[in-house]
Amino acid sequence: MSVLNQSGEEQVECPLCMEPLEVDDLHFYPCTCGYQICRFCWNRIREGENGLCPACRKAYPENPADFTPLSQEQVAAIKTEKKAREQKRRNKTLESRRALANVRVVQNNLVFVVGLPVRLADPEILKRQEYFGKYGKIHKVVINQSTTYAGSQGPSASAYVTYVSPADALRAIQGVNNVTLDGRVLKGSLGTTKYCANFMKNQPCPKPDCMYLHELGDPKASFTKEEMHAGLHQVYERKLHNQLLASQRDSNNSSGNSSTNAEKGSSKDGNPSNFIPTTVVTSSHINVVNSSKSKKESVNGSSGGGSGSGSSSSSGSGKDAWPSLGSSPPAASPA
Repeated sequence: MSVLNQSGEEQVECPLCMEPLEVDDLHFYPCTCGYQICRFCWNRIREGENGLCPACRKAYPENPADFTPLSQEQVAAIKTEKKAREQKRRNKTLESRRALANVRVVQNNLVFVVGLPVRLADPEILKRQEYFGKYGKIHKVVINQSTTYAGSQGPSASAYVTYVSPADALRAIQGVNNVTLDGRVLKGSLGTTKYCANFMKNQPCPKPDCMYLHELGDPKASFTKEEMHAGLHQVYERKLHNQLLASQRDSNNSSGNSSTNAEKGSSKDGNPSNFIPTTVVTSSHINVVNSSKSKKESVNGSSGGGSGSGSSSSSGSGKDAWPSLGSSPPAASPA
């Protein structure tokens, strides 16, 4: 039985134990019918079982019907060739992984936010319900210690917020992007991650808490540095935001239609109240209009930003997104 191993090479397995045949077993045929098994299974059948060939049910002869043992030179040559093929495969894998040093992968559940005041540069503070915790379950918050931005308003910090759900990460970006905070405008976007140096060397990583990638990322979310400079990762992020807005709009439509149908069928005499259906339909209509408006503002507001999302959510929910700060976002998103 021939199969492909992890290297993509064809190898022969024993049909009984499903183990790859050793070099000496490749020319071992114990029965005259030509049914090939390994010598271990042959000895097991002859000494501990019925001694019959599993294929033709004839008794195995004392000596194998067809067996041409390899010389030591032949065995050594085969093993050398196998090692050479394995080394070639490793070199090819290493070469392809080295090319990943120039690649960054967008993480759909990772929010990167800049413009945070230093007083909020604490993971436990940012996890609170009044800050990033309100958008969904958070897996981890990491303050970017290597980068502190200083400007006319004083220093600011940046942070990586990892959500359990990618949809929550997108909602967080829409909620905080372009919100004014202590005189600064917050900017949020999906974060990118590079590949671990050990992974690119085809070696195990000794760091249990390593934040870099140890497996190949989604090709659609992978971009070279040149592609990122061209803004292709922002285009990818905008698509994700538009998909989220579309799903929210469809959900609102479905919810409104279901409510309307339920109210229409609620009256036994066939004359349902005019007030309740009118209220439900109006509410549904408002939700749809707001969602469409948010999508437009998202596209217009993100054309010049680094996050790829928009400021639609921040325009409508800036005050309650960061209630303790008192500063509302600007009426129009800055370019």
